[in-house]
Amino acid sequence: MANQNLPQSNIGVGVKKHIGILFPVRSGGGVFQFTLSVANGLLAYAPDKFQYSIVYYEGEPKPVISGKAEYIALPRRRHNPLRKAIHFLGLVTGLDSLVIKELDKALQHRNIDLLVISTPFSFDVPFKIPYLACLPDYMHKYYPRWPEYTWATKTTRDIIYPYYARHSLLTVADSVQGADDIHTFTRVPVTKIRTIYYVAPSYTYENKDMTQEKAAKLLGRYRLPEKFIYYPAQFWPQKYHDRLLKALHKIKQEHGVEIPLVMVGSNKGNHARYFKQVMDLAEGLGIRNLITHPGYVEDIETVALYKKAVALVSPAFQGPTTLPPLEAMVLGTPVVTANIFEVPKQVGDAALLFNPENIDDIAEKVYKVWTNENLRKEMVKKGYAQTKDLTLENYGEKWAEVIEEALHYGSR
Repeated sequence: MANQNLPQSNIGVGVKKHIGILFPVRSGGGVFQFTLSVANGLLAYAPDKFQYSIVYYEGEPKPVISGKAEYIALPRRRHNPLRKAIHFLGLVTGLDSLVIKELDKALQHRNIDLLVISTPFSFDVPFKIPYLACLPDYMHKYYPRWPEYTWATKTTRDIIYPYYARHSLLTVADSVQGADDIHTFTRVPVTKIRTIYYVAPSYTYENKDMTQEKAAKLLGRYRLPEKFIYYPAQFWPQKYHDRLLKALHKIKQEHGVEIPLVMVGSNKGNHARYFKQVMDLAEGLGIRNLITHPGYVEDIETVALYKKAVALVSPAFQGPTTLPPLEAMVLGTPVVTANIFEVPKQVGDAALLFNPENIDDIAEKVYKVWTNENLRKEMVKKGYAQTKDLTLENYGEKWAEVIEEALHYGSR
């Protein structure tokens, strides 16, 4: 029997169901791209199966969707400490009247049957709209001593994650381990959890045939080195930029080879402090001249960077799965990445894997891919083979199935 506390969807025979897809702010990085893939996957596979609304925040650029959808702009979030405290008190106590219900207020006349929430960190909780919850990683449970996982961060996650999972019609994980983590740490029954593996963001498929000439033209304003390795990641300590820099320094010291690195990601706001640490480290190691930071780039520029890069090198100590290796393999870029959690399953035999804790191992694999053109060609072929069935249409089909199941569940 369905949970009586869950909102009920408006099921009617012959009525096309209205699906809302809530986008986080663009600076959210990977979770924004994930949401984009969900939306474009659904519109690629089932453009007429549902009525779609793209829900985003005022002041943000409209997400670029390939298909017919209504756009709904929400009021920009303003969560001061007092409002957040009231918000969390409502989640802990279950007193609806104490919770900030911005989504309900903004969407109350839109007749949305189901809302897809790609991240709980919108901090907006719908009580009258049934929703699917997507929970990010539980790395704060595996690495509680990481400095970015402050007491406040861990406490926030431990309140928000279980709440979203319990009150959703169904909860979606990115992997088998992700599903196990949700069940273990939220105590939500496994019968309420579905697994849908990531695909590359939709812009990679749309631009996968980009020529080297077009890529060079798109990137002309950045004055990039002719040959470089590429690392796209927000500037957080768990992304291990520092270990990659130390590996490049080691290669320079031992082989006399200088390998330029292009890093993208915001260096402002919460990212500014760690960005400065990374750049100070590069200066101290004597490799500052090898580092180029274009900042936060546009999607099409991201594709161009993959096309021009010798390889993606991603030492991020995060999981269970991750998006950059998928982007790289679809776009024909060799992958060198960490051998953690379910990443080896994602990349199969198409990538060179290293222990992200071991500088020597990182340096060995980066030097190997940099100096061996035949190896790179073989890795590209294997990458295409590894991702040939990971299409937006297949992804959209899986999401459509889960949405239909959730609508049925909510109607009981």
